[in-house]
Amino acid sequence: MMPRDTRKVRPLRSRRWAPRRRRSSPAVFVGALTRLWLRPCGPAWNPSYRPLRPIRPTSPAPYSHTFGDCETASQAACVVDGDIFWLEGVKVRIADIDTPELSPSRCDREKELGLKAKARLRELLSAGPFTLVQGSRDEDRYGRKLRIVRTEGGTSIGATLIQEGLARL
Repeated sequence: MMPRDTRKVRPLRSRRWAPRRRRSSPAVFVGALTRLWLRPCGPAWNPSYRPLRPIRPTSPAPYSHTFGDCETASQAACVVDGDIFWLEGVKVRIADIDTPELSPSRCDREKELGLKAKARLRELLSAGPFTLVQGSRDEDRYGRKLRIVRTEGGTSIGATLIQEGLARL
């Protein structure tokens, strides 16, 4: 008979592939408790604390350009269709309206109304200073900036196009 091996065999771990748990150091725990303890005190423990004054929102800078047609003019200031234009290298879509499409238009009537909306938008933008106000979202899914366009008097250019029957909400 062979003598039996009496060496101890190291057992396999039951959680061999489980990630190791990291233990936080006591300093992290004490720091978190201290922060929670001092938080209700607010600025009382810091005599040099002064509350921040709210920053008054500045009004957007007015733009004033002569707009052309994007097919013939540069993209510095041109109108693509009744609700999209280029301004200083940025493509902007008027956020509060929808105008008839030019390409592809579904019928001749839609194309005719789209051309009228495009011409009227070019007139309104070229008429004088206007501001761009950010709406609820910054960009649409095509990467165009969504902005509400207001004239110097505060009237929305989108509302003007709606009143004239060239756009809808």
